[in-house]
Amino acid sequence: MIRCTPDVLLKDFRETLRETLGNQNTADRYYYAVCGFFREYEIDDLSRITEENVLEALSSCKTRNRCSALKLGLKHLSAYDPSLDIPAPEDMDALQHGKRDHSVLPPKTIYLDRVEETVKRLRDKKLKYAYRLMMDSGLRVSEAAALEKEDIQCTEDGITVHVRHGKGGSNGYVTCLRDPYLEARLAAYLADLPEDEKPFYAAKTMKNEALELG
Repeated sequence: MIRCTPDVLLKDFRETLRETLGNQNTADRYYYAVCGFFREYEIDDLSRITEENVLEALSSCKTRNRCSALKLGLKHLSAYDPSLDIPAPEDMDALQHGKRDHSVLPPKTIYLDRVEETVKRLRDKKLKYAYRLMMDSGLRVSEAAALEKEDIQCTEDGITVHVRHGKGGSNGYVTCLRDPYLEARLAAYLADLPEDEKPFYAAKTMKNEALELG
């Protein structure tokens, strides 16, 4: 039998995830969690997935986030191929309880004053306005990158953002902290933006630029 690597076996599933969730970062997080499960249990055919190895894999996840990514990834995989033999949702949910919330990575210290000064000095409006909007709203980089012009409303009461593709595919409205500088400039910036152009750069670009800025 020709063994199939996880990325080959799940190639179409990855595209389906991206279309279903509408958020590439979330889709890829679920996809890579499932790929890791496949590698650990040497799964080269979907029929080799069993309730036992799914429950064992979920139990061995050290953090709630990792457990959640694998659980949700497998749920989407089951929707993609209903013939899969995976545990009932409530059995998988039960294994997530009691796991720690924090990441295995050490915490980072963010000096807000230094960040604000760095952002103020930027000349690239796409970066400056994106970073300020994220600071005022708490949006993730991927959420800001996915925004369309019509998702950002600037009024006398401030800025409101419609997040269509949040964590786990959720959506909702976020009211930003008052920011006179951004409020005075963002509406005009959006008005001058071509209809087919997103307000901000792709998530990878904004992350790389932030890394360069320190």
